[in-house]
Amino acid sequence: MKRGFDGLLVENISPTPSIVDFNQFIQDFSSSPPSPNSLRLKRKPIKRYTTKTPPSTLILSHQSEALSDPIKHIFHQISSTHTRNLNQMDIDYSSNNNTNLRFVFFLGVQGKEYIDIIQHKFISMINTTSSTNSQILFISSNLPQLTFPISTNNQCLQLVNSFKIKDPLGGGLYPLDYLYVIDQNDLIRCKIPIIINSNSNRLMNKSSLRNRNLGGLSNHLNFGVELEQLPGFIEEYMAYFH
Repeated sequence: MKRGFDGLLVENISPTPSIVDFNQFIQDFSSSPPSPNSLRLKRKPIKRYTTKTPPSTLILSHQSEALSDPIKHIFHQISSTHTRNLNQMDIDYSSNNNTNLRFVFFLGVQGKEYIDIIQHKFISMINTTSSTNSQILFISSNLPQLTFPISTNNQCLQLVNSFKIKDPLGGGLYPLDYLYVIDQNDLIRCKIPIIINSNSNRLMNKSSLRNRNLGGLSNHLNFGVELEQLPGFIEEYMAYFH
């Protein structure tokens, strides 16, 4: 159909629907209305990103101190020397080349008496998390021959001097009780005192506050992780670096 407007000829491409066509549309719609689901707007799936919460004691990578080559060599010596006569679980976490985390326990005169307890807690944690890419080392002096990685007296002395955690009351042979967590890039991600006996340390805390002549000892006793808290502490780091 063509119509003219002021001398212009315009072609009506889309003819106006008639009343009959509209009534037919209403009738069809009423007889078979669309389902509610077809009228819903489709939402795009939301991408959810989960971030791991870092442990409160974690040292950020850009603030972490890297191990020197001599220290890495000593750690390697300790690990490789004590892989003999070990069960498979011990071998997995003491000599794994793909170690994500290394837990290094520096233990003094009192602390070294708890090596078996710490070792048991660590193995229990590995069994719980099904993780075999973690390593544990014990650093102290005058240790008996054990079936897991421990230092010699000379290795202990070198490490204690390097990390500057010598116990001023240990006769120059023993370290303060400390735990170092080292990642796969040989960065120190945590260094925290271990509180072996919380009750005795609280008493020593009070005296150390009155006597600052003890140097690093007072700072060492003012904070730390207690022996009973080690499983949760280790689990937190394993989960974050897994």
